[in-house]
Amino acid sequence: MKPKVGIVIVNYNGLNYQNEAIRSIKEQTYSNYEIIVVDNNSTDGSIKELKKEFEDVHVIETGDNLGVAAGNNIGILYALKLGAEYVMLLNNDIILSTDLMEILVEKASEQVITVPKIFYYDKKKIIWSAGGYVDWKTGTPHHIGLNQCDGSTFRLERYVEIAPTCCMLIHKNVFKHVGKMDERYFMYYDDTDFCVRANLKGYKILYVPSAVMWHKVNSSSGGLDSKITRYYCARNILYFMDKYKYKIKDTKRERLKCEIKYILENWMVKKNVRYSLVGFIDYFRGRMYRKDF
Repeated sequence: MKPKVGIVIVNYNGLNYQNEAIRSIKEQTYSNYEIIVVDNNSTDGSIKELKKEFEDVHVIETGDNLGVAAGNNIGILYALKLGAEYVMLLNNDIILSTDLMEILVEKASEQVITVPKIFYYDKKKIIWSAGGYVDWKTGTPHHIGLNQCDGSTFRLERYVEIAPTCCMLIHKNVFKHVGKMDERYFMYYDDTDFCVRANLKGYKILYVPSAVMWHKVNSSSGGLDSKITRYYCARNILYFMDKYKYKIKDTKRERLKCEIKYILENWMVKKNVRYSLVGFIDYFRGRMYRKDF
Protein backbone atom coordinates (compact mmCIF):
# COMPACT_ATOMS: atom_id res chain seq x y z
CA MET A 1 0.00 0.00 0.00
CA LYS A 2 1.21 3.48 -0.82
CA PRO A 3 2.26 5.64 2.16
CA LYS A 4 -0.32 7.91 3.75
CA VAL A 5 0.18 11.62 3.12
CA GLY A 6 -1.15 14.28 5.46
CA ILE A 7 -1.86 17.41 3.41
CA VAL A 8 -1.64 20.54 5.56
CA ILE A 9 -3.21 23.79 4.36
CA VAL A 10 -3.18 26.96 6.47
CA ASN A 11 -6.18 29.16 5.70
CA TYR A 12 -6.64 32.85 6.38
CA ASN A 13 -9.47 34.41 4.41
CA GLY A 14 -9.41 32.01 1.48
CA LEU A 15 -12.97 32.25 0.18
CA ASN A 16 -11.99 32.95 -3.42
CA TYR A 17 -9.49 30.15 -3.85
CA GLN A 18 -9.37 27.58 -1.06
CA ASN A 19 -12.11 25.28 -2.38
CA GLU A 20 -10.51 25.41 -5.83
CA ALA A 21 -7.24 24.21 -4.29
CA ILE A 22 -8.96 21.30 -2.54
CA ARG A 23 -10.79 20.32 -5.74
CA SER A 24 -7.41 19.96 -7.42
CA ILE A 25 -6.29 17.69 -4.57
CA LYS A 26 -9.42 15.59 -5.01
CA GLU A 27 -8.49 15.09 -8.68
CA GLN A 28 -5.10 13.56 -7.84
CA THR A 29 -4.21 10.11 -9.15
CA TYR A 30 -2.78 9.45 -5.68
CA SER A 31 -5.50 8.45 -3.23
CA ASN A 32 -4.00 7.67 0.21
CA TYR A 33 -4.15 11.07 1.86
CA GLU A 34 -5.96 13.13 4.48
CA ILE A 35 -6.57 16.86 4.04
CA ILE A 36 -6.08 19.03 7.13
CA VAL A 37 -7.06 22.70 7.01
CA VAL A 38 -5.81 24.87 9.85
CA ASP A 39 -8.02 27.96 9.92
CA ASN A 40 -6.28 31.05 11.32
CA ASN A 41 -9.48 32.83 12.37
CA SER A 42 -10.71 33.62 8.86
CA THR A 43 -13.55 36.15 8.71
CA ASP A 44 -14.81 35.71 5.15
CA GLY A 45 -16.96 32.60 5.58
CA SER A 46 -14.45 30.42 3.72
CA ILE A 47 -14.48 27.65 6.35
CA LYS A 48 -18.28 27.47 6.27
CA GLU A 49 -18.13 27.08 2.50
CA LEU A 50 -15.37 24.50 2.79
CA LYS A 51 -17.30 22.36 5.28
CA LYS A 52 -20.37 22.53 3.07
CA GLU A 53 -18.52 21.21 0.01
CA PHE A 54 -15.99 18.84 1.66
CA GLU A 55 -17.29 16.87 4.62
CA ASP A 56 -14.21 14.64 4.79
CA VAL A 57 -11.69 17.46 5.28
CA HIS A 58 -10.26 17.78 8.79
CA VAL A 59 -10.72 21.39 9.94
CA ILE A 60 -8.84 22.82 12.92
CA GLU A 61 -10.09 26.26 13.92
CA THR A 62 -7.44 28.06 15.98
CA GLY A 63 -9.67 30.98 17.01
CA ASP A 64 -6.85 33.42 16.31
CA ASN A 65 -4.41 34.35 13.53
CA LEU A 66 -1.37 32.40 14.69
CA GLY A 67 0.60 32.82 11.48
CA VAL A 68 1.73 30.49 8.73
CA ALA A 69 4.56 28.89 10.70
CA ALA A 70 2.40 28.08 13.75
CA GLY A 71 -0.48 26.97 11.54
CA ASN A 72 1.82 24.56 9.73
CA ASN A 73 3.09 23.21 13.05
CA ILE A 74 -0.46 22.53 14.24
CA GLY A 75 -1.29 20.77 10.98
CA ILE A 76 1.93 18.72 10.97
CA LEU A 77 1.29 17.43 14.49
CA TYR A 78 -2.30 16.50 13.55
CA ALA A 79 -1.16 14.75 10.37
CA LEU A 80 1.35 12.67 12.31
CA LYS A 81 -1.37 11.70 14.81
CA LEU A 82 -3.45 10.48 11.85
CA GLY A 83 -0.58 8.14 10.96
CA ALA A 84 0.85 10.05 8.00
CA GLU A 85 4.22 8.82 6.78
CA TYR A 86 4.66 11.99 4.75
CA VAL A 87 3.40 15.52 5.31
CA MET A 88 2.70 17.76 2.33
CA LEU A 89 2.65 21.47 3.14
CA LEU A 90 0.45 23.47 0.75
CA ASN A 91 -0.71 27.05 0.44
CA ASN A 92 -4.43 27.56 0.02
CA ASP A 93 -3.99 29.53 -3.21
CA ILE A 94 -2.61 26.78 -5.45
CA ILE A 95 -3.73 24.37 -8.18
CA LEU A 96 -2.00 21.00 -8.58
CA SER A 97 -1.45 18.96 -11.73
CA THR A 98 -3.34 15.66 -11.36
CA ASP A 99 -0.19 13.53 -10.98
CA LEU A 100 1.78 15.85 -8.69
CA MET A 101 1.39 13.81 -5.51
CA GLU A 102 2.09 10.54 -7.30
CA ILE A 103 5.37 11.90 -8.64
CA LEU A 104 6.55 13.63 -5.45
CA VAL A 105 5.87 10.56 -3.28
CA GLU A 106 7.69 8.30 -5.74
CA LYS A 107 10.78 10.51 -5.65
CA ALA A 108 10.76 11.15 -1.88
CA SER A 109 12.42 9.14 0.89
CA GLU A 110 13.32 9.47 4.55
CA GLN A 111 16.35 11.54 3.52
CA VAL A 112 14.92 13.38 0.50
CA ILE A 113 12.31 16.17 0.57
CA THR A 114 10.59 16.74 -2.77
CA VAL A 115 9.24 19.92 -4.36
CA PRO A 116 7.56 20.66 -7.73
CA LYS A 117 7.98 23.18 -10.50
CA ILE A 118 5.76 26.16 -9.67
CA PHE A 119 4.20 28.45 -12.27
CA TYR A 120 2.25 31.65 -11.73
CA TYR A 121 -1.49 30.97 -11.70
CA ASP A 122 -2.25 33.74 -14.17
CA LYS A 123 0.83 33.17 -16.36
CA LYS A 124 0.63 29.45 -17.03
CA LYS A 125 4.10 29.01 -18.57
CA ILE A 126 6.03 31.57 -16.51
CA ILE A 127 7.99 30.09 -13.62
CA TRP A 128 7.71 31.39 -10.09
CA SER A 129 9.99 28.78 -8.52
CA ALA A 130 12.10 25.87 -9.73
CA GLY A 131 13.68 25.44 -6.32
CA GLY A 132 15.95 28.04 -4.81
CA TYR A 133 19.19 29.03 -3.11
CA VAL A 134 20.45 31.47 -0.49
CA ASP A 135 22.90 34.20 -1.45
CA TRP A 136 25.07 33.80 1.64
CA LYS A 137 26.79 37.11 1.02
CA THR A 138 23.62 38.92 2.01
CA GLY A 139 21.48 36.12 3.49
CA THR A 140 18.86 36.63 0.78
CA PRO A 141 16.82 33.68 -0.59
CA HIS A 142 16.22 33.50 -4.35
CA HIS A 143 13.89 31.46 -6.55
CA ILE A 144 15.55 29.66 -9.44
CA GLY A 145 13.81 30.52 -12.73
CA LEU A 146 11.82 33.43 -11.32
CA ASN A 147 9.80 35.17 -14.07
CA GLN A 148 11.39 33.07 -16.82
CA CYS A 149 9.63 31.03 -19.51
CA ASP A 150 9.78 27.30 -19.01
CA GLY A 151 12.59 25.63 -20.94
CA SER A 152 15.13 22.81 -20.95
CA THR A 153 17.08 24.36 -18.07
CA PHE A 154 14.12 23.83 -15.76
CA ARG A 155 13.24 20.32 -16.94
CA LEU A 156 16.10 18.53 -15.16
CA GLU A 157 15.80 17.03 -11.70
CA ARG A 158 18.36 18.43 -9.29
CA TYR A 159 19.01 18.98 -5.63
CA VAL A 160 18.39 22.53 -4.47
CA GLU A 161 19.33 24.36 -1.31
CA ILE A 162 15.90 25.74 -0.46
CA ALA A 163 12.32 25.80 -1.78
CA PRO A 164 9.06 27.45 -0.72
CA THR A 165 6.74 25.44 1.52
CA CYS A 166 3.73 26.40 -0.61
CA CYS A 167 4.23 22.82 -1.84
CA MET A 168 6.72 20.53 -0.12
CA LEU A 169 6.58 16.80 0.67
CA ILE A 170 8.43 15.85 3.86
CA HIS A 171 8.95 12.47 5.54
CA LYS A 172 7.79 12.33 9.16
CA ASN A 173 11.31 11.60 10.44
CA VAL A 174 12.55 14.96 9.17
CA PHE A 175 10.54 16.73 11.86
CA LYS A 176 12.13 14.56 14.57
CA HIS A 177 15.62 15.70 13.63
CA VAL A 178 15.07 19.17 12.19
CA GLY A 179 12.24 20.30 14.46
CA LYS A 180 9.17 22.39 13.72
CA MET A 181 8.77 25.65 11.86
CA ASP A 182 10.17 28.65 13.75
CA GLU A 183 7.04 30.50 14.84
CA ARG A 184 8.90 33.72 15.61
CA TYR A 185 8.86 34.52 11.88
CA PHE A 186 5.03 34.33 11.83
CA MET A 187 5.20 34.38 8.00
CA TYR A 188 7.96 34.80 5.41
CA TYR A 189 11.44 33.28 5.83
CA ASP A 190 10.04 30.45 7.99
CA ASP A 191 10.30 28.11 4.98
CA THR A 192 13.84 29.25 4.12
CA ASP A 193 14.86 28.73 7.73
CA PHE A 194 13.38 25.21 7.78
CA CYS A 195 15.23 24.27 4.57
CA VAL A 196 18.55 25.56 5.90
CA ARG A 197 18.12 23.56 9.11
CA ALA A 198 17.24 20.46 7.08
CA ASN A 199 20.40 20.93 4.99
CA LEU A 200 22.50 21.22 8.13
CA LYS A 201 21.05 17.91 9.36
CA GLY A 202 22.00 16.16 6.12
CA TYR A 203 18.61 16.11 4.37
CA LYS A 204 18.36 16.87 0.66
CA ILE A 205 15.70 18.81 -1.24
CA LEU A 206 14.95 17.41 -4.70
CA TYR A 207 13.37 19.62 -7.34
CA VAL A 208 11.12 17.41 -9.50
CA PRO A 209 10.08 19.32 -12.66
CA SER A 210 7.63 16.67 -13.86
CA ALA A 211 5.46 17.57 -10.83
CA VAL A 212 3.75 20.86 -11.66
CA MET A 213 1.55 23.36 -9.84
CA TRP A 214 0.24 26.91 -10.25
CA HIS A 215 0.38 29.50 -7.48
CA LYS A 216 -1.58 32.71 -6.88
CA VAL A 217 1.53 34.40 -5.53
CA ASN A 218 1.18 36.54 -2.37
CA SER A 219 -2.61 36.48 -2.58
CA SER A 220 -3.11 35.97 1.17
CA SER A 221 -0.79 38.82 2.12
CA GLY A 222 -2.10 41.34 -0.39
CA GLY A 223 0.76 41.31 -2.92
CA LEU A 224 4.47 42.08 -2.98
CA ASP A 225 3.99 45.74 -2.16
CA SER A 226 1.47 45.26 0.65
CA LYS A 227 2.27 46.50 4.15
CA ILE A 228 2.14 42.91 5.43
CA THR A 229 4.73 41.66 2.93
CA ARG A 230 7.03 44.65 3.37
CA TYR A 231 6.88 44.49 7.16
CA TYR A 232 7.53 40.77 7.64
CA CYS A 233 10.20 40.53 4.94
CA ALA A 234 12.11 43.50 6.37
CA ARG A 235 11.89 42.30 9.97
CA ASN A 236 12.50 38.63 9.30
CA ILE A 237 15.57 39.01 7.08
CA LEU A 238 17.36 40.51 10.09
CA TYR A 239 16.27 37.63 12.31
CA PHE A 240 17.42 35.15 9.65
CA MET A 241 20.78 36.94 9.37
CA ASP A 242 21.21 36.72 13.12
CA LYS A 243 20.49 32.98 13.20
CA TYR A 244 23.02 32.20 10.46
CA LYS A 245 25.50 35.05 10.90
CA TYR A 246 28.40 32.59 10.82
CA LYS A 247 27.50 31.89 7.15
CA ILE A 248 26.63 35.43 6.01
CA LYS A 249 29.36 37.79 4.83
CA ASP A 250 27.44 41.07 4.94
CA THR A 251 26.67 42.53 8.34
CA LYS A 252 23.24 43.75 9.45
CA ARG A 253 24.67 47.28 9.36
CA GLU A 254 25.51 46.95 5.65
CA ARG A 255 22.09 45.46 4.97
CA LEU A 256 20.32 48.25 6.81
CA LYS A 257 22.26 50.96 4.95
CA CYS A 258 21.07 49.58 1.60
CA GLU A 259 17.49 49.07 2.76
CA ILE A 260 17.13 52.48 4.42
CA LYS A 261 18.54 54.17 1.32
CA TYR A 262 15.90 52.37 -0.75
CA ILE A 263 13.15 53.37 1.69
CA LEU A 264 14.14 57.04 1.63
CA GLU A 265 14.34 57.10 -2.17
CA ASN A 266 10.89 55.50 -2.52
CA TRP A 267 9.10 57.00 0.50
CA MET A 268 6.71 59.09 -1.61
CA VAL A 269 6.53 56.71 -4.58
CA LYS A 270 5.70 53.37 -2.95
CA LYS A 271 3.00 53.92 -0.34
CA ASN A 272 3.80 50.88 1.85
CA VAL A 273 7.59 51.09 1.81
CA ARG A 274 7.44 52.74 5.24
CA TYR A 275 6.38 49.42 6.73
CA SER A 276 9.86 48.08 5.99
CA LEU A 277 11.18 50.67 8.41
CA VAL A 278 8.60 49.60 11.00
CA GLY A 279 9.80 46.03 10.55
CA PHE A 280 13.43 47.02 11.21
CA ILE A 281 12.46 48.94 14.34
CA ASP A 282 10.37 46.07 15.69
CA TYR A 283 13.21 43.60 15.12
CA PHE A 284 15.65 45.66 17.19
CA ARG A 285 13.00 46.01 19.89
CA GLY A 286 12.62 42.24 20.00
CA ARG A 287 9.06 42.28 18.65
CA MET A 288 8.63 39.04 16.74
CA TYR A 289 5.61 36.79 16.01
CA ARG A 290 2.45 38.62 14.88
CA LYS A 291 2.16 42.31 14.10
CA ASP A 292 -1.27 43.94 14.27
CA PHE A 293 -1.49 46.87 11.88
